[in-house]
Amino acid sequence: MDIKKLRFGLLTKALQEVLPSVKIDCAGFVLSERADESLNRLALAMVTQYIKQTDERFWEIYWALLDQAEAEYPEFCYNPGFEKEHMAFAISNAFFYYLSTIAFIPKLYKKKYSREIEPADYRKAAGNILVLGYQLSKFHFDVFRAFVFATSKTNAGLSPKLHLFDPDCFDLDDDLVLCLSSKVKTLIKVEISKLETKGRLRVDQPTIGCPGLFVKDDQGQDMISILHNQVLDCLEEVSFFESCAGLLTKST
Repeated sequence: MDIKKLRFGLLTKALQEVLPSVKIDCAGFVLSERADESLNRLALAMVTQYIKQTDERFWEIYWALLDQAEAEYPEFCYNPGFEKEHMAFAISNAFFYYLSTIAFIPKLYKKKYSREIEPADYRKAAGNILVLGYQLSKFHFDVFRAFVFATSKTNAGLSPKLHLFDPDCFDLDDDLVLCLSSKVKTLIKVEISKLETKGRLRVDQPTIGCPGLFVKDDQGQDMISILHNQVLDCLEEVSFFESCAGLLTKST
């Protein structure tokens, strides 16, 4: 029995049960002149909303599934502390990925085209961040960690704040799809080597991907896409794309 796949399946099943409860919105949210700070507050608010709507039901289901697996398979055991930490990271990372990349687009666009991005193009590019998001969702966890450390200038790394991405690590193609530059692949390898030196590298373990890829609604839309669309709806609700492109270009 593959313990990792069993646990992954239980996690996916629990998430599937709470997916219909998730509805993220921006009702009453006000953007400030510091657009980056506004997005950071919005990301935290989205994480809080998600947890409030799903937490009790998710853990009720997931603990029961884990207990049942532990009773059925003598080799299976779980660590409640790890499970809590893992889910907290996953939820935070999802919303901070969406909003960190959306916040970063105006700077990257101006670097490439020497002009500020128009609202229509900004909206299109924000909708396209899932192309890279899906690639990252299939990374081995430690490779993903290496990606964050290689591309983010945020000193705290995997902290609950918007990542300040390095423009040299990314590019926008002609269709305004965010993609990785050739430079970043070398930097990721360097960060992987650092993890290996510290004895914190586990890439020998099988890569399964994000469970959000397999949690789907009645129309077959996966959880990653559902949450992304809800984030975009929130930004539309506060006229974000019309008001914040210039502010984000100037922010540090």
